[in-house]
Amino acid sequence: MEKERKDSLAKAKAEEERLAREQAKEQSRLAALEKARQDSIAKADAAAKAAEEARLAALEKERKDSLAKAKAEEERLAREQAKEQARLAALEKARQDSIAKVEAAAKAAEDARLAALEKARQDSIAKADAAAKAAETARLAALEKARQDSIAKADAAAKVAEAARLAALEKARKDSIAKAEADAKEQEKLRLAALEKARQDSIAQAKVLADKKAKEEAAERARMAALEKAQQDSLAKAQALADAEAKRKAQQEAEAQRLRDIEAQKQALARMNEQNDKKQQNTATLPVFIDKDYAEGLTEETIDESNRKIYRTIIKKSNTTDVFSKVVYNWGGVYFFKNTTSMSESNYNNELKKYKDQLGK
Repeated sequence: MEKERKDSLAKAKAEEERLAREQAKEQSRLAALEKARQDSIAKADAAAKAAEEARLAALEKERKDSLAKAKAEEERLAREQAKEQARLAALEKARQDSIAKVEAAAKAAEDARLAALEKARQDSIAKADAAAKAAETARLAALEKARQDSIAKADAAAKVAEAARLAALEKARKDSIAKAEADAKEQEKLRLAALEKARQDSIAQAKVLADKKAKEEAAERARMAALEKAQQDSLAKAQALADAEAKRKAQQEAEAQRLRDIEAQKQALARMNEQNDKKQQNTATLPVFIDKDYAEGLTEETIDESNRKIYRTIIKKSNTTDVFSKVVYNWGGVYFFKNTTSMSESNYNNELKKYKDQLGK
């Protein structure tokens, strides 16, 4: 029985050592994963730095690629973590199953030992009873012979002998039972002490494993928190770079717009000066209009000249003819006329629209 218990404990110890080796391998794998993650972050930083030195369009594309890679890496690490948690759960279940098997084997061995002790005790009692019966049979035969030889002497001697025999038999029986019970109690005490020690050792070992697992889980949580912080820092850095670039682009655009506005003001001022210089001759020179050349209704035509283009709309009724002219000069000046009278663009458009509406055009 003791050998079976030792073998069972040896198997449990071997299983614990195997689990420890598995956990060591897992820690090595996690360290390799961490190094790969650090290498990936370093590559992402290098890519971000190279992208900063590239053109603005290339920088935007590189930033999007970096974010996509970071997201893919995060998803991959999440899958790895899920696999690792499943594997650790399987290892824990295997350890619990092994402990349960060891305890079941120990209990079965103890039950068998108790059954053997009980059987030995019953066998010992049966043998004592048989021996007593055999001795009683022999004694009765001798007593009968002695009684036949001398009834009076046999009766007296028989009474004395019977009393002595019964006292001795009772004492032998009690001594045998007391010894058997003492032996059984001592064996039971030793068994219970060994079982309690094995239970305490198992509890202590389980506590050590639980503490170790708790420390490993705390370390893993700390590692994952550090990983999450590194990822957030990387994203924040990429976002800061993008914001800085966007700000720089906005400033460049604002400066470019300011320069364009200044240039437009200069050109407008130049056109205004040129218009002032040419206004008299431009407003006074419209193409010759010959009324008879146009049929009643609405006629639109375009006249191209060397320094200007004229868009003319003739609206001819039974007794009246109105000519709307839009004159666009090559240097940028634009003038509007109704017949020979100059007018603003808005009045020109409103009156022309009114005439067209009347004609259903």
